[in-house]
Amino acid sequence: MQRLQVHSLKVVTLRCRFKRVPSETAFFSNFLAAVRHKARTGRDAEQMHQRLIHRMCEMADAKNATQILLFAAEAQNFSNCEYEWLRDAR
Repeated sequence: MQRLQVHSLKVVTLRCRFKRVPSETAFFSNFLAAVRHKARTGRDAEQMHQRLIHRMCEMADAKNATQILLFAAEAQNFSNCEYEWLRDAR
């Protein structure tokens, strides 16, 4: 069994808000804000997704780690499509 050294992981808290109509760009904008990316807005969800992946890699590299720890606060507010977007953001 591999042991995680939590002190070497970057911890991110994603606040999951209920939305009547989920939007991929709003989802990635919220996630980019959670990882404190400077460019949090945009019209192209794919570009936002790429910015998110790049930022998470930067965060892990800064801690000399290969993982980050994500807490999804109020995750029950996510719709099925938002769970899919979250799953794809790895």
